[in-house]
Amino acid sequence: MKYFIWVFALCYVNTSQAQSCCTSQLCSTNTSADIIEDLNNLSRVGIAYGFISDQFALISKINESNSLRYHNQYQHLTLSGRLGITQSFFVQLSIPYKFNTINADNQLSFYNGLGDIKVGLGGNIWKTQNNRYAHVLELSADMQMPSGRYYTNNNSLWNSVVISPGTGAFAFNIHLNYRLRHKHIIFSTSGSFNQSFVNKIGLKIGARFSDDVRIAYLFQRKKIAFIPSFNVGVDYFLKNHLKNKEVTLSGGTLLKAGLSAEIRYGHLSAQVAWNMPFYQHLALGKYQINQLLSVQLNYLFSIQKKKIKKNKK
Repeated sequence: MKYFIWVFALCYVNTSQAQSCCTSQLCSTNTSADIIEDLNNLSRVGIAYGFISDQFALISKINESNSLRYHNQYQHLTLSGRLGITQSFFVQLSIPYKFNTINADNQLSFYNGLGDIKVGLGGNIWKTQNNRYAHVLELSADMQMPSGRYYTNNNSLWNSVVISPGTGAFAFNIHLNYRLRHKHIIFSTSGSFNQSFVNKIGLKIGARFSDDVRIAYLFQRKKIAFIPSFNVGVDYFLKNHLKNKEVTLSGGTLLKAGLSAEIRYGHLSAQVAWNMPFYQHLALGKYQINQLLSVQLNYLFSIQKKKIKKNKK
């Protein structure tokens, strides 16, 4: 029975992974500002709100009273900043605060607190622009610090690995993004790889591979810009491991599609994004993500001085 509880608990780690995945991939709000202009010449500070709802069911074939059903919500407020040091290099920082609500058979529990802080850097590795096209290929990486509280003294283990604001482990993420703009049409595709290290209870969350394709259109009138977009993407999760042993109820595939929009006026930017999975098989089909929503406000600025060319007389 003790082993069963551990196995059940670790299958639910995908929820925790999905939470961290939402602020960088599933609920990504960096969908338009990156497209309008080369972000390496642009710095920003912002605040984002994210929401995820999910459900989990493990039905007992022996006794219905032993079945486990959960309908949970995960919310976060994240302060983020990105500073363009040069025209080809930037640093970034993300500080989340989590609000997790666990609904177990209509019994609510709340777990709030500081999440895992991320610090990173990146830059352009290739770019070109002419009167018709603009191409940008950007590579970035960040490190996740175990700054959020990680609960280890709950009655059931899944509480410690799911509802905790922090994961209790370091993790790193590598992200590659390509953007192509032709007049008012913008195409972008991005891929990322995320890997967590072992935390203090010997849990290692499986690596995640993600890919996203997005098409957007730019409507612009004087200082106002409006950019709606449509995206499809896939996330593939490898199996979790507990003390070097594979967790059966973990890993899986998620296919999702979504809509987003941004409006900009001068230095201000407001973005909203919504994603809905259209196929998923997570934790052997026991775990399901319902929907994901995010809203972000940014202040855009640049520390790069524009070079003024002087005409020779």
